[in-house]
Amino acid sequence: MLVIAENLNIRNAVYIGAVHKKNWKAIEGMAEELAGRGSDVINVQVSSDGTGDEDTLPCVTEAVQHASGLPLCLEILGTRVRSERPFQFAKNLPSSTTFLGMKKSN
Repeated sequence: MLVIAENLNIRNAVYIGAVHKKNWKAIEGMAEELAGRGSDVINVQVSSDGTGDEDTLPCVTEAVQHASGLPLCLEILGTRVRSERPFQFAKNLPSSTTFLGMKKSN
């Protein structure tokens, strides 16, 4: 059984405040804590409607991945991110990263 941490989402006021302030160190601290508590995967979300995903999600993804070293599940809601450049920012992520709402075409 996998433990998926879903704490890094828009319902977490402290996290989303750090996202809006671009406080990557705070986000890294949250990711380290989740990894330290035994999470196997971390789910990451940065908006409720996709607004700003193309600018914010790459930075948050990098901070969480760097701090935790865990596979990530990215909730990508922005249509622009999904259609124009869905995997460009994720080149260095582990192959176990899942993109919700997307299918990678071969």
